[in-house]
Amino acid sequence: MKNKETIQAYINNFRRSIARFLKPGVGIACNIYSAESGGAILEFALGPGIENDDLYYKDVSPTVGAALAQINQRAFGGNLGGFTFAGTNVILEDNRIRLLI
Repeated sequence: MKNKETIQAYINNFRRSIARFLKPGVGIACNIYSAESGGAILEFALGPGIENDDLYYKDVSPTVGAALAQINQRAFGGNLGGFTFAGTNVILEDNRIRLLI
């Protein structure tokens, strides 16, 4: 998903929805891994002292599965390039929330 406006709308809606449940001083940083086909991965890190910042990685992966292979994660293993995702998927891990859109 190359459309930054759509990606930014997802990020803004997520922050707006979850902010009221967080303690003061807890920030939400977002790393964005875009894919040519199939969407993007939004990786939100939550914690005290974290700045509300968005980091778009310049390397665009061919698929969401290939983008997932770039991330240090334990939810999936094996040949991640062969994975396909449909709709919006949520992965919770440690202090991170990943949205596969």
